[in-house]
Amino acid sequence: MKYTVWVGGTEVTDYLVDRDTADEILMDYLDKGYDEKDVWIDEVVTQIDRAKEK
Repeated sequence: MKYTVWVGGTEVTDYLVDRDTADEILMDYLDKGYDEKDVWIDEVVTQIDRAKEK
């Protein structure tokens, strides 16, 4: 699966990343003082992921 990171409603990843990278990005923003309600990770289901499920 691939993930993207959002901060205050703005996507901050330029491309989809793995979960470990998404977690690192999220923690960087939390360390900078962003609130947990303003920073989150979304799982992105791509066409490739859908094909693998079939």
